Amino acid sequence: MSEIWFRTGEATVLAAEGQYTDAMPEVLIGSTRG
Repeated sequence: MSEIWFRTGEATVLAAEGQYTDAMPEVLIGSTRG
């Protein structure tokens, strides 16, 4: 049970980090173009 929870938590963290890094260029481009 704990192994399944760990894998789910790990996937959630990776997804959150991926969304953050994917959003960064969009934010930079948006602020650069005004």
